[in-house]
Amino acid sequence: MVRARSILVAVVAVVAAFGVRWALDPVLHDRAPFLFFTLAVLAASVAGGTRVGLMATLLSAVTALWAFVPPRGSAVPASAEYALEAASFVAMSVAVSLLAGRMRAARVRAEAGEAEVRRLNRDLERMVAERTADLEVANTQLEAFAYTVSHDLRAPLRGMEGFARILLDDFADGLGPKGKRHAERIVAAAQRMEALISDLLTFSRLQRIDVSLRAIDPTGIVRTAANEAHALAGPEDAIIRIDEPLPKVAAEPTVLKQVVGNLLTNAVKFRKDGEPAQVRVWGQEFDGHVRLWVEDQGIGIAPEHQERIFGTFERLHGQEAYPGNGIGLAIVKAGAERMGGRAGVESTPEAGARFWVELAAPKPAA
Repeated sequence: MVRARSILVAVVAVVAAFGVRWALDPVLHDRAPFLFFTLAVLAASVAGGTRVGLMATLLSAVTALWAFVPPRGSAVPASAEYALEAASFVAMSVAVSLLAGRMRAARVRAEAGEAEVRRLNRDLERMVAERTADLEVANTQLEAFAYTVSHDLRAPLRGMEGFARILLDDFADGLGPKGKRHAERIVAAAQRMEALISDLLTFSRLQRIDVSLRAIDPTGIVRTAANEAHALAGPEDAIIRIDEPLPKVAAEPTVLKQVVGNLLTNAVKFRKDGEPAQVRVWGQEFDGHVRLWVEDQGIGIAPEHQERIFGTFERLHGQEAYPGNGIGLAIVKAGAERMGGRAGVESTPEAGARFWVELAAPKPAA
């Protein structure tokens, strides 16, 4: 149907060119016999492509030679001049047909490509909508799970710890040394489980929390985290020095406190036996970024473990030597990334470690 319509356009174009040239014949006489047929070939090529343009070229050449080239009524030109003009018309019309055909094919491909892009965009929008709905469902389920962990698991856990403490406080004599050790193990296990649940909830919240970055001075946050880490380690087991003032950063205060707090807790925990933890906190500005460093003089980390320690539940030491659950540095990494930054470490075994968190520097006020 499309091909027949294109051929019809070619025939109509040639007929129209013939009519115009016939009407102007009293004025033009034997001059420009092919002029209007060139326009017919162009119209046919644009409408139907190369094949239709070539057909229009053939029809136009025969019609012009028969009707307007002397001697009229014959397809053979009367002179070499008219033969050359006819050959020029055919050559030019073939070139026009080829060029117009290619342009039409390119346009058809472009339109098909645009249609395909529109289809892909619709499919992508549909997939994004489906994934968004799936994520909303997953977040709802995760929030429900976090609520269950926070309330339904913690309640019996605290009950276990409470009754174990009652046994130790009120019935220690009746338990005997072995029973007392078992009760103490129950208390210690409950405390470890409580800490694990707390860290898991913190890690989960970091994945879902709405982070709103703003320019803040981290000095106060670092002081608070240092005081908490100092109290955890004991006044004689940790010396924490802060090189003030620290450079301002673009961060979310709650997340930054979690990150710095875990780094400081880590630094005072992994100290050498018999030595207090020596910790230094300082800042560095460069190329629109700020690095907050937490440097210690502890046991250090071997190079092959320096990437691994930022994974969830990754531990290099047993509970007896260094208690923990292997989530602290995962929280550091997740928190830094949620604020658009990153975290890392530089360390040599037995020579301490330098952990860093890199965040964007605040943009200067306009």
